[in-house]
Amino acid sequence: MKLLNAVKRVLSASLIFYILLFADVLACPEFSCGTHQIHGKLLQNDAGLFVISVFSEGFRCEFILLGGSFDEKVSHVNTTVSAVIYVPRTITDNESPFVFFQNFMDTPKADFKFKKITDEPCKLQEKYKADSGSDA
Repeated sequence: MKLLNAVKRVLSASLIFYILLFADVLACPEFSCGTHQIHGKLLQNDAGLFVISVFSEGFRCEFILLGGSFDEKVSHVNTTVSAVIYVPRTITDNESPFVFFQNFMDTPKADFKFKKITDEPCKLQEKYKADSGSDA
């Protein structure tokens, strides 16, 4: 009987985990190739990758920026990047990512706007999906 109860608890916890994971994916803004704007904070994550962190429906979502250049003097960034890859996952508070723009360190809640101005990322996004088996 104790074993049955333990199994029920594990299954319940697993179900809750997958429901939350699925909700995370649904809550994050969708990425599509072409010119678009993402409003969020430009951060550097623990892996050293620059990301746009977007808070949406109670979740923080990452858009990874591969390549490109960033102007540290402005909060509105217009840049061409090699790829923008959407990562449907949350950034926990204990990861403590830092804001990339030095002159905005005192205002961590500042809103940064990123505009992708090239369609070239589509090819790299498809390669990333093929290499990782991801639906990103």
